[in-house]
Amino acid sequence: MANELNEFGKKFFDLKLYKEAAAIYEIAVSIPNTRNNLYDNFYLGYSLYFENARLEPSKVDVAAVQKANTAFDNVIKASPTTQDAYIYKARLNSLLQSDAVAQQEMVKYYQEYIRVVTEKGEAELAKEANKKKFVEAYDNIGIFYFDTDKAKAKENFQKALAINPEDETAKQYMAKIK
Repeated sequence: MANELNEFGKKFFDLKLYKEAAAIYEIAVSIPNTRNNLYDNFYLGYSLYFENARLEPSKVDVAAVQKANTAFDNVIKASPTTQDAYIYKARLNSLLQSDAVAQQEMVKYYQEYIRVVTEKGEAELAKEANKKKFVEAYDNIGIFYFDTDKAKAKENFQKALAINPEDETAKQYMAKIK
C-alpha cells in the first residue's frame, strides 16, 4: 500500500493542499524500502516548504522545517546530484530568518546547489531556470554576508549581476556597499 501513497500525495500537492500532502508523504517515507521512497522524501520536503513559505516568518513551523530538512537530506544521500534538493533545502532554511544556524545552512546549501549544477556542465548552466536560481543563490549569500563581510557580499552580488545585470536586489546592495 505504501507504494501507492505517492499518487494520493501528489493529488493533494497539485491542489496546493500542502499540509495534507505532507501528511500522506510522511506515512509513505516511514516505510523506507518502497519503490517511490526518493520521490516521497522529495515531495515531503517540498510540501512542508510550500506550506510554510506562505506563512509570515513568525508563524513558520520549526518542527515542520526540521522534518523537511530531514526529507531533503534523505534525497541528497540517495541521489547527491538532485540539484533541486539543495535549492529547496536552502530556501527552507531561509524561512527561519531569526535562527543563525539555519541562515548558515541556507548559505551552505545555496553553495552546494551552485556546485552541483556547475559540475553538470555548460548545458545545465545555460538553462534559464538555473540562471535564475544562481541569481537567487548569489543574492541570498550576499545578503547573509552584507553585515559581516562586505568583500564576500560584494563578490556574490557581482556574480548575480554578471548573470542578470538588471537584478534589483544586487543593485540595491551594491549601492550600499560603495
